[in-house]
Amino acid sequence: MRVNINTRPHAKKFWQQGGFPCILGGVTLLQQSALMRSRNLLGALRPGQFLPAERELAAAADVGRSVIRGLCRTLEAQGLIASEGRRWRIRRALPLPRGVTTKDPPLSKRELVKNHLITELGSGGLWPGQQLSELSLSRRLDVSTVTVREALLELQPLGVITKNERRQWEVIAMTKSKIGHLREFRELVEIFALRKLFTSKLREVLREALEGNLRKTGKVLADPHARRRTMLEVDMEFHRLLLQASGNPLLQERSNFIYIIIEFQLSNPRFNISRAKLGMRQHQAILKAILADDLPDAERHLRAHLQAADESFIALAKPLL
Repeated sequence: MRVNINTRPHAKKFWQQGGFPCILGGVTLLQQSALMRSRNLLGALRPGQFLPAERELAAAADVGRSVIRGLCRTLEAQGLIASEGRRWRIRRALPLPRGVTTKDPPLSKRELVKNHLITELGSGGLWPGQQLSELSLSRRLDVSTVTVREALLELQPLGVITKNERRQWEVIAMTKSKIGHLREFRELVEIFALRKLFTSKLREVLREALEGNLRKTGKVLADPHARRRTMLEVDMEFHRLLLQASGNPLLQERSNFIYIIIEFQLSNPRFNISRAKLGMRQHQAILKAILADDLPDAERHLRAHLQAADESFIALAKPLL
């Protein structure tokens, strides 16, 4: 994700417009900016329809056609669009930026850098043990090193980055004790949220979303060619729905860093697909028990799922322990 001297004006426009945390790995800041400026043109399109011509998109985004072509290739690699001759057909809904409305104050550059780093952690753009240079990040994102340092300091308490013995920033690697602490915290939070779900009206409010996640889970499990990113999105949606069921905004806010760590681990290319599918089958069992109003069965399956997740993370961390 590089920004050279010729793209810096566009990068500045991107920051001034408020930016957005892009969920796609490999998208440059210039491509993100182009996606933002053409969102009105793309927002009305649905899967099955064709994208406008590259020339039209380039004119709408005020960039060169090569930028649009590079963006389309990235979207194709993510399975969102497919090439048909000289045109691009939409396969799945495009992750268009939300932009900034007059009701929402623009985010500071520090918040934008922090969101960018969180997105990179979740998408696998950063990996355990990787060193982070304040100077390199400042040049890439066209901000000051002070801004980068402030963002890194705010992320440090989340447990995903730290300063090593040489006082250099690096992405942390999981240890057995950290994995154990992660499971204990998740068990406290998710079991509480599950029990809360059965004693409040939220279950009916969330029923449609839970049923939707159950359908998505079944579809992913039935697809032998399901992409890792698709599996991750459905997996994380399940856990965030469960956390939402607690009905406690403070708990949701404080627990969000746990899911950043989980997403960071699951996005690792070394994460075993068969283990991921085992976890999703356990999601199915939990969801079916919830929808059948069976709290004991749902709790039993959830505890088994958390234990299996513990084992998966330990297996993933073994080469690093």
